[in-house]
Amino acid sequence: MRTAPIRRRLFVGAILASVGRTLRRSIPHLIIVLALLLYLPWALGVPGTPSADYATGWYVGFYALNFFIATYAILGVLALIARFGQLPVMMYWIEKSLWVSVAAFILFMAGAMASIIIPVLVAG
Repeated sequence: MRTAPIRRRLFVGAILASVGRTLRRSIPHLIIVLALLLYLPWALGVPGTPSADYATGWYVGFYALNFFIATYAILGVLALIARFGQLPVMMYWIEKSLWVSVAAFILFMAGAMASIIIPVLVAG
């Protein structure tokens, strides 16, 4: 009789752990969707002159977008090869590389946004 509440708590804990794991694994996929949505507006915002205050930030962001999209595509192909070839060691390193590329993308985009916004705030 006393095992029913314990089982229920373990079941709810397992569900919450599963949801957390799913959300954690979907973060890189959400970041690539945001990067792809940001690509066209970022590319259309090309500075007219290379000496513009925001030109350096724009170039850094543009290269970060290109690098991240290409890296994600390459890692996606490698993940398919690893999954169907059933190489769990390779999948481990692919997932770690994906997280490193997400972190690098976020850092470079934060730097790009800062170097775009700060001159505008100082000038205006």
